[in-house]
Parts: sequence; C-alpha cells; structure tokens
Amino acid sequence: MLDDPLPDIRQFDCKRLKNYTMTDECYAGIKQMWIDNKWTKMLDMLRWYNCLDTSAFLLGLDEMVKFWRGFKLDALKSECY
Repeated sequence: MLDDPLPDIRQFDCKRLKNYTMTDECYAGIKQMWIDNKWTKMLDMLRWYNCLDTSAFLLGLDEMVKFWRGFKLDALKSECY
C-alpha cells in the first residue's frame, strides 16, 4: 500500500468519514500536489503529511518552553514527583 501510486478518485473510501465526499476539485488539487512534489508513492505523501503535524507540535513546544523559562522553570523536566 505504501509503495502504491495515487489511487483513482473512485478508489477513495470516504464512507467512514461523516458528511465527506471526495470531489473532483479536491482530487485534482491532490493530484497536482503529487506532480509538483514529484511523489511516486503513497509513502511520499504520508511523509509530507506527518511533517505537518510535527512542525506545529514543535512550534507549540518551543512556545511552552519559552513561557516557563520566564518563571525559571524547565518545562520538560518533571519536578512533580
């Protein structure tokens, strides 16, 4: 599955997602992303998608550390034992 190319729009199973239908416009956008990023398999897209979550998490973590550093506390060190 991870080595498979982008599936045809008819192969997307959106029935498990409430009130969502894959539109031709949405699929065309995804297909264009594949072309622009030179993805050849689902794993390429999954790596990109996972980085979206990771980047936001790291930005939030950095802000949290800065906030607690103002109180001279290390937010990543557990002192609640």
